[in-house]
Amino acid sequence: MNHIGNNWYVIRTSQGENRTDIGNVTNAVCLSPDDGTISIYDGGWKTLSFNTKQDVLAASITISRTLTNIGTTYNYVYPAFYDNVPLAVDLAGFTKLGIVVFWNKNGGTGRHDIVLVDKSEPQRTLLTSTGLPNGLVNGVNKSYDYPIPIEFNNYRGEVYLGAKSTVGTDSPILDAVFLYLIR
Repeated sequence: MNHIGNNWYVIRTSQGENRTDIGNVTNAVCLSPDDGTISIYDGGWKTLSFNTKQDVLAASITISRTLTNIGTTYNYVYPAFYDNVPLAVDLAGFTKLGIVVFWNKNGGTGRHDIVLVDKSEPQRTLLTSTGLPNGLVNGVNKSYDYPIPIEFNNYRGEVYLGAKSTVGTDSPILDAVFLYLIR
């Protein structure tokens, strides 16, 4: 807990701090950046705002790319562009991911999937579409209910986008990807 002056305090619930640690300080204002709440003490703690941190669009890529002979293992979608176009993400305080993928199977017959992996440790997977019953299909593929894996709690770093098919000679087209962070 930090006292920043004039009865203003900052607590970090992620570090086990609680507004009751401040004590009974009349007109104390408590800011909690971990959950986005603002509270005031007036004979008891009253929360003035809830969830001031909102769900956010973390990244969008709208560079259309044909994935010629995609392969049967995950390959980076943008290998020749800007260090594979890493997506910078700050997952602190978020519990789920949402993703929207504009995909064209382009006549491919295999099951198509995407993955987001940690740039510094590519064996660590943040998200994969393998949970979708049919993988990626033609058109808009979206889900806003991917739990953030425990090893990515409060993760700040970069992730790469990869794709694969069960038929290595498929050549699908990725038109756009939007990644959302959900509270």
